Amino acid sequence: MFNINISNFSGGEVSKYVNKYNLKNLYYSSCRTLKNMILTPWGGLSRRNGSKLINNLTHNKEVRIIALEDNNNHILLEIYTLGIRFYLNGEPLLKNGSHYSITNN
Repeated sequence: MFNINISNFSGGEVSKYVNKYNLKNLYYSSCRTLKNMILTPWGGLSRRNGSKLINNLTHNKEVRIIALEDNNNHILLEIYTLGIRFYLNGEPLLKNGSHYSITNN
């Protein structure tokens, strides 16, 4: 078995049968399977973005996460039965040093 270094994946993901045909250019510019990678339009690869643990959930019951974006800010709303907690740019939104939330008591 031998390895071929390929730096151009502009052919994208192709069928396992592509080597049966006379398509050498496509064969040497493609791959059979990509896992956890994103294929860019110009033929390069980049890693898929993962997730980041920001905070533990407030309650063990149902929680809904809503993401909002504008030009410079990424806002997450953690909505649970008794209230809402806020996150700004991947960090908890703080008020007077504690997590800012609105509760319905």
